[in-house]
Amino acid sequence: LLLLLLLLLLAVEFQEDVNGARLLRDAGQELISSQDVELTASLLPKCDELDRMADALSGALERRSQVLRLSKDMHQQIHA
Repeated sequence: LLLLLLLLLLAVEFQEDVNGARLLRDAGQELISSQDVELTASLLPKCDELDRMADALSGALERRSQVLRLSKDMHQQIHA
């Protein structure tokens, strides 16, 4: 139960980071749409990297959640 509570707290914190990265990426995409060639060349790789990092963090959090849920279920079965 303690692990699950810890996971929930971490999930909220990480989700805020993911949301912040996606907002920053969206702002970069808006600047790219201004079609300033130099700005686009600089921002596009950064936006792509933010997108990849946000996806990786979300995926890692989901995998960790699954592992902790399985662990909790196993402990409940052992103590039942």
